[in-house]
Amino acid sequence: MLPFIVAIESVNAVEVFLVRDVLGGSSAFFGFSEGAAGVGVACGAVLAAAARSTRGRVRTVLWAIPGMSLAVIGQGLAPGTAVFLALAVTGGLLVGGLNAVLITLMVTETEAGTRGRVVAFVGGAARSCTMIALAVGGVLGTVLGPRESFVVVGVAGVLIGVMALRAAAGRALSPVGETVFVSME
Repeated sequence: MLPFIVAIESVNAVEVFLVRDVLGGSSAFFGFSEGAAGVGVACGAVLAAAARSTRGRVRTVLWAIPGMSLAVIGQGLAPGTAVFLALAVTGGLLVGGLNAVLITLMVTETEAGTRGRVVAFVGGAARSCTMIALAVGGVLGTVLGPRESFVVVGVAGVLIGVMALRAAAGRALSPVGETVFVSME
């Protein structure tokens, strides 16, 4: 999951340049698109409640990764701001669902005695990846430009998602109640 965070979040460093310089959107539109994506995140988190089992939550994670990545590719290829906006909301729905099920998995699939350490470790590692992602995105944006950065990052995310799907297909998904995370004791 951590390489995916580095890949996908790297577009945050170039997103405003894609919207303003490439697609011709205003600063107000950029702010609106970020707000609309945030509404998508909230709705995705609510919809994630449909994944009621460990197996369903793991499947949600496995399919949200390539789905989010395809939305990023689409944003990079967007012909205009309307398509970009629709894909921002779609990506928000997927990231909201992904985050909600990941947190649910951490809470429900770790032992009470290690849960706090697991959540702290995952949260800290994820935020560290966000900082790395900003540096990666800055370099990509400088070397490739905003549109190309979105496409490259999206392709990297799809590859990560395909590898995760293949790894999961190689073994049965954990049944309900079986611990998914490694103990930190």
